[in-house]
Amino acid sequence: MKTSDTRVKRALLIGINEYPHFQDNLDGCVNDVALMGSLLQENFGFSSDHITTLTNQDATRDGILGAFDALIDSTGRDDIVVIHYSGHGSQMTDREGDEPSGLDSTIAPTDTGRKTRENRDITDDEINLKLEALCEKTQYVTLIFDSCHSGTITRDVFSKKTRACEPDTRDLSQLPASPIPVNQRRGVQERGPSGWMPLTDKYVLIAACRDDEKAGEYEPAGGEGAGTHGALTYFLCEQLRRATPGTTYRGVFERATAMLNAEGYRQHPQMEGRSDREIFGVAEIEPSRFVRIVGREDRTVTLSAGAAHGATIGSTYRVYAEGTSDPNKSTPLGEIEVVKVRSLAAEAQINTEEQPGAIAVGTRAFESTHAFGDFRLAVWVEAATEALRLSLDRSPLLKIVPTGNSAFDARVSLQDGRYAVLSATGELLMPLKASGDEATVAENLARIAKYRHALALDNPDPASRLRGHFELQILRREGTLWSIGAAPSSGGQLVFEEGDEIAFRITSHHDRAAYISLVDFGITGRISAVYPARGAQEVLAAGRTFDLWTDVSARLTWPEDVSWGREAADRVSEGIETVKLFVTSEPVDFSALEQAGVRSLHTASPLSALLRAAFHGSSTRSAHATPLGEEDWTTASRSFVLRRKRRVSKEGTA
Repeated sequence: MKTSDTRVKRALLIGINEYPHFQDNLDGCVNDVALMGSLLQENFGFSSDHITTLTNQDATRDGILGAFDALIDSTGRDDIVVIHYSGHGSQMTDREGDEPSGLDSTIAPTDTGRKTRENRDITDDEINLKLEALCEKTQYVTLIFDSCHSGTITRDVFSKKTRACEPDTRDLSQLPASPIPVNQRRGVQERGPSGWMPLTDKYVLIAACRDDEKAGEYEPAGGEGAGTHGALTYFLCEQLRRATPGTTYRGVFERATAMLNAEGYRQHPQMEGRSDREIFGVAEIEPSRFVRIVGREDRTVTLSAGAAHGATIGSTYRVYAEGTSDPNKSTPLGEIEVVKVRSLAAEAQINTEEQPGAIAVGTRAFESTHAFGDFRLAVWVEAATEALRLSLDRSPLLKIVPTGNSAFDARVSLQDGRYAVLSATGELLMPLKASGDEATVAENLARIAKYRHALALDNPDPASRLRGHFELQILRREGTLWSIGAAPSSGGQLVFEEGDEIAFRITSHHDRAAYISLVDFGITGRISAVYPARGAQEVLAAGRTFDLWTDVSARLTWPEDVSWGREAADRVSEGIETVKLFVTSEPVDFSALEQAGVRSLHTASPLSALLRAAFHGSSTRSAHATPLGEEDWTTASRSFVLRRKRRVSKEGTA
């Protein structure tokens, strides 16, 4: 990546897995900072000399605060600064009297403790003072917090870990004195839904969840030893890696949120601050289309890209000489195929080679065929009848994984004659089903698989000419006028209530016409191809904007079959709805995405074949590979929170 910008790019990356004084350690925080560090260097031109990384025993309270001070001292006018924290978040008794809840939000250094041990947490008030000093020098500051501070510690013993430790509610006499000087205390300040920092436009803040939610960890199923990451960090980096000139924080945030929702996470990532600014304030982003060969042994090479960079088993790469920027103008040295994927690296077998030793360390590999992998939903059957196992095994969209496998999507248990199906984060995925209703359990799991595949589908080709040139906006009706739906000023996602009228605006910033399709993903797992009509093909002219449904009354309704799971557990009457725009260079039939699909797809194009495998299963149950560059396509997603209106009973209570 090259840029004409001469400002210095700096980063402070903090990742903590090890907490000697807590019961729960974490798994993916150190991986997070390694991933973010490699991304900043390879895709955004950050120098390793200007990246400070603190992990585990180095990430003490004094170490973190000292690194903040050093960052402030070294930052010059309008430098670009990224601060990333992955670790436990928490709360502690408010010592300044400026929190209505009586609790400060905190990050947890490795040397902090609870009960009889000293609290060494760093509060949001302390971080805010550091940020004020930093923002006096530059307003090109990005904050990423992949942690939570909900104070909720309970979790299913079988579910993924969450990044919160117990709040410290000890009396002030048992806590260290406030480090905030009296003359620097600001009093009560409005904070956004992430709960971290006061609302301002001086920086961009991306947080893993709202202040009442849990932030989960994620282990990609891309291959052996893929490694664990924070769910937010993993999907955010996936989208940052695909950034193109003009990509904004909002664009990356929306795509990452849709991917996280596709994996079944119920957390609501939040974005606050200058969300329409270009990523990291960099004017020119030249995407890295290649990955480097960093090692070779016999006929096996090591690539500088792993699961976190989108590498998948079965993908093929053509290898070119060191320094190659345009493979179309060069002769390949050979071809390799990925056989093993780790978190940040992959191993590939040499299929062909122009001459012995031509594929050497330093040569560049350009992906030619992308394998989207095994589309089946991984189901851990903790306890079940043989009838259920048979029903699951018959579905081409499902696979049973060994008990205790950490990379699972759903867990089925049989208790008191009823099946409970839980997500990887321990939440109910469907209503309880009686023993004997195994066919319905399998059918519902297949629907979940199809939903996630469709919502997560995105073109990995960095050479796509369509990507980033199409915009999808949700319109909100206010009286007789339509306006673009905006997220709350406090950040996060759009919020609508049932009964609200909505429409859509689709804009092309491309110089060629393209085919468009609009698909709605409902909060119960329903998928509807809403535009164009089934069997029709709609072309959007180059540079054109048009509004859909502004001439009709399209009101949001609350599904009748959502009175289970999260709502039943904690009375949260809301869910995530996502609308996804598919843009293609050739006509493609998307009606088969619907859960009640009535016909199969034609397989005249690679994308059509991919859709068939993703949404109807594969008879071979193997990785499905699609040639890159033969058919261009891209997507744009907009998610919003749909809230149920409060019901008032005859007695006057909700």
